[in-house]
Amino acid sequence: MKKIIKRTVLASLIVAKIASAATVEQPWLRQRLPEKISAYVRIPHALFPFAEVQTPLQPLYQKPEYSQQVIAMQSGLLKQLKTAGLLDDKAWKALNVVISRIRAPIEIVVAGDVSMQAMPTVLLATQFDYPSTEALEADLAHVLNKPPFTIEPADGDSGVIRAEHVSQATSNYHYNPKTGRFLLALGNNPAQFADWLTREADKDASASPIARAESLIDDSGQGLLLVLKPTPALFAMLPISGRERAQLERLKINQTKEIALGFGVAAGVPKIKAYMDMPQAGLRQLLPAYPLPKAASYYGHLGGMASVSLPDDKTLQAMYDLSEGNGSNDYAKFKQDFQKQAGGIALDDILGVVGRAFTYVSDDNGGYVVTDAGFDAQAKTLVQALNDKGIAIKLEELEIDGKTLTHLDINSAFKDINLGASVPAEAKKLAAQMQLSMWSLSKHFYWLIEDDALYISELPQPLLARSQGKTGEAKPLADAYRIGQADGNATLLGGVLNTRNLSQKAYYQHLRLLLALSDLADVPVNINAYPTANQLDFARYGKIGFRIGNGEDSASQSANANANGLLSIEIASENGLMDGNSTAVMPAVAVTGILAAIAIPAYQDYVEKSQLVRVYVAASVLKPAIEARMANGTALADINSDLFAEEIANIKANAFISDIRVDKGTIRVDLDMNNWESSQLLLIPQTKDFGESGAVITDWTCDSSRIAPRLLPRGCY
Repeated sequence: MKKIIKRTVLASLIVAKIASAATVEQPWLRQRLPEKISAYVRIPHALFPFAEVQTPLQPLYQKPEYSQQVIAMQSGLLKQLKTAGLLDDKAWKALNVVISRIRAPIEIVVAGDVSMQAMPTVLLATQFDYPSTEALEADLAHVLNKPPFTIEPADGDSGVIRAEHVSQATSNYHYNPKTGRFLLALGNNPAQFADWLTREADKDASASPIARAESLIDDSGQGLLLVLKPTPALFAMLPISGRERAQLERLKINQTKEIALGFGVAAGVPKIKAYMDMPQAGLRQLLPAYPLPKAASYYGHLGGMASVSLPDDKTLQAMYDLSEGNGSNDYAKFKQDFQKQAGGIALDDILGVVGRAFTYVSDDNGGYVVTDAGFDAQAKTLVQALNDKGIAIKLEELEIDGKTLTHLDINSAFKDINLGASVPAEAKKLAAQMQLSMWSLSKHFYWLIEDDALYISELPQPLLARSQGKTGEAKPLADAYRIGQADGNATLLGGVLNTRNLSQKAYYQHLRLLLALSDLADVPVNINAYPTANQLDFARYGKIGFRIGNGEDSASQSANANANGLLSIEIASENGLMDGNSTAVMPAVAVTGILAAIAIPAYQDYVEKSQLVRVYVAASVLKPAIEARMANGTALADINSDLFAEEIANIKANAFISDIRVDKGTIRVDLDMNNWESSQLLLIPQTKDFGESGAVITDWTCDSSRIAPRLLPRGCY
């Protein structure tokens, strides 16, 4: 029975998704908002598809028979719900009101600031299709007029809805039968309510507190939209621990000025988008995002592209600063240690090469990676550093057909090891094995510089083809991102897929749903009356794009670290939800999934491991003191906390340690970390008896049964 209910309700919602927007009115409160709000929520009308926009599916939405059949199926489904007894009379009546009587999205506004001292005004607005206030009140009474709610009609078209035992929950309502506008207000006085009813629409739409959210997510006024304007008082009300609050402050999340998410239409493109307007410092420092080179271009048909920005020196520095380290001093030591372990290769040289945006492009010339021209000098610096350390990597410039290409040959490094007279036999054997196992992987790379853009390929031919004029004129690569996004700037991770017959597939998916739902509603549909996709002359290709951006607003490019910009996630397509039925959307979902499944946990592991390293280093201060006690004749069983009161007091200042004690020479650390509370890290002395000289500590081991081994400091394995 539960499955039947779920399927029936789902079917009614799907019918709503494909209905004509000609029956949906514009929300009216969005143009009358006060200057100061804490939240705005817009819930789409059940019949909202994307018919308000000039998408390729517009011909389907505009056909009169389409609207008539959808309305008939709507009535048929409601009848089936009632006949089958799947909903009681009250629930069926409420559903009937929502689907049959509401003619506009529902808007909810929290006016003013949210605080513990005062209750804000909450407004609910929509548009009904009732001939009179009495008719509306009759349906409201049927749905609500049972404890704990009572409806008290007043003179004219206004009244009060009361919630029993909650005096603060009294709500004023007003309905205008001529316009259909309905307003419900909670937490206001009569004068304020009258002001809301008479407020004129804003002449300057850009002055609205939701103007930016609408322009980026849903300027149609019909889609799902949530806008929050958090304040310090709101963050202070969050039920979180002191440590969590400190993390919010360290990442500057408590300085977020606006949070928005939605599913709607902006600039004529259906999209799902979320963003946070927050300072450039803090969290955003950990997420590198670089723009495309201005001159980056492609030729002919663009099959697809994908961009990723990799961390640079500033990003790694920020990771140390924000993980409660010693800032630049700690980071400088890390780079020194890295250089020692890397055989003298400086981390700065490596970051100079990888710390930028890389975009894979597939066009009529082939596939190649695009980055900025600064890559050339940085790569040559790194190769020279490797050569200086005896790692023979070949780098040469080639003149081909009047073009200067740079050729990087890393296979020469394996060959040099095999030929070296002084190289140990085992090293030669290992190099030969690596060559065999990596035979199919690219070991040759070519790049070409054009203005400020650099193009990298495994072969010279795709690069040379760019200048041969066989694939038309060069087209700006940034334009390819303009499927839902403003452009390709400030991209952390993103991509565009140019899919064959995308609109055709979406159109036929609509018709399949229409036919299936007509059977469910027991309402005939003349599917033969609809034209073929070829008759509608859809474009041969359509785009689906996604992007994780960091700094969408121009303000984020400011040198001021406190300047605000947008941290955003966006998926956009040409036909809305119906494009999701195309297999082309799966790579976008897969890449986003990879980010969630690999990149985010990897960063969390990095943070936790760095915290455990700090715990380990802090606790290790006791090691020489314990060793000295034992060397001076104190038995291991007698070495306890009371011998190290001052040291223990200093160690407890570490933010990730709740307690530390010494028990028979073993250092026991109680952790105070989000994922490892109530866990212990043990530093255990290993002793050796030298007879008359006595026993001494020769080594230390580390143990923790509850902490994942991959997170333990190096001294623990």
